[in-house]
Amino acid sequence: SQNFSEMDQFTPFMEATVCGQMAGSLPGFAKDRTEAMIERSRTDYRNKLREFLSRSQCRNTWTKPNRKFLAQGIRMPGRSTGSQINKIGLFVDVSGSTQWMRKLFMEEVMALVTQYPRVKLLHVPWDTSVKVDDIEEITANNPPKEIVDGYNGGTLVSPVFRWIAENRNEHRFTGAIFLTDGEFSDLPERNTCHFPVLWVLPQSRSCVRPKWGDYVYMKEEV
Repeated sequence: SQNFSEMDQFTPFMEATVCGQMAGSLPGFAKDRTEAMIERSRTDYRNKLREFLSRSQCRNTWTKPNRKFLAQGIRMPGRSTGSQINKIGLFVDVSGSTQWMRKLFMEEVMALVTQYPRVKLLHVPWDTSVKVDDIEEITANNPPKEIVDGYNGGTLVSPVFRWIAENRNEHRFTGAIFLTDGEFSDLPERNTCHFPVLWVLPQSRSCVRPKWGDYVYMKEEV
């Protein structure tokens, strides 16, 4: 079946909504969906990035069972929050159509990197494959090197999820942020990562919203 993006659905849905409002017969579910779609289009991707990184920094890690409760016959895991470093993968689509997005996105990432000291950011570029030679950790003193356009021109996301699975022991990600134009058709039916995923997408009609994960739209600044 053909996939339609939320932007594709927005205009005809809003037109039907206006007609329903004029007729005084707008169902409750339609009102809720309309408000949600409008709010999503207004959400600033910068705030969404901060929210995602903040949640990642505060995420607790469950460890061995708590001995205090074991003595009482209760098996309860211990919890570690202090020195835990959470690794976030920044999976950046380097196909030609994302050039303007990458510049804005990386500027914002570098502005945030010092605010979340317990979050490690790993920059992973990809288009039709993961660019393993260009993977690098991002720190305040180590900004990502500029990616030259023109690897393969297309976009395939399934190789990224294969790479994540194959390297799960080396890179124990606790979350992932995907910057992409969304123009792919090979997204897995479910989240195979088993950790939170945020999609940063262009606000365009050709962009297909992923079936799972959180998402936010980025508007080109002119």
